[in-house]
Amino acid sequence: MSFFTTKEMVARLKRGDEEAFKMIYERYWERLYQLCFYYSHCKEDSEDMLMGIFMSLWKNRDQVAIENIESYLVTAAKNQSFKYILKQQQHKKYIHHIVKKADAITDDNDSPERLLEIKELDTQIQDQVELLPEKTKRIFMLNRESGLTYQEIAGSLGISVKTVEYHISKALHLLGKYILILLALLTTVSG
Repeated sequence: MSFFTTKEMVARLKRGDEEAFKMIYERYWERLYQLCFYYSHCKEDSEDMLMGIFMSLWKNRDQVAIENIESYLVTAAKNQSFKYILKQQQHKKYIHHIVKKADAITDDNDSPERLLEIKELDTQIQDQVELLPEKTKRIFMLNRESGLTYQEIAGSLGISVKTVEYHISKALHLLGKYILILLALLTTVSG
């Protein structure tokens, strides 16, 4: 493969040169991956962010003014990472809100049939918890069942608080659709 300066690669990229795009991809992929992974702590999500960055670069290659390709890509990776963090935080708040609502829906005056149905739905969620990856399940259970804080979990397992946050977020993400189903069924049953 030929060596081109970054300025030449950008000029060729703007003309639709696939070889120039491939060189840019190969030159910057690792650095951008490390940056995205630093924020997401998730291999798959980091790879998805990078795919989006490079797809956008190719799609908009003739429309954007790129002075410095490295700076442009690093900025894009940081922006994607911040969007990812915001989305994760919003998702976590939403799931917590749903869980609180589901807890509030049940009351002491519920019929035995309703209580049985709620128990069955809770069992389904517990079954899904059992299907979580082992480390994620362990951390999730320490938080939800044992009531340990993220700091307490990190200390007892010898991991960082960020790792605990990642696994709790992952569990909530994976369980989210089941919690939504539970909430929908609870509101349907009570209505």
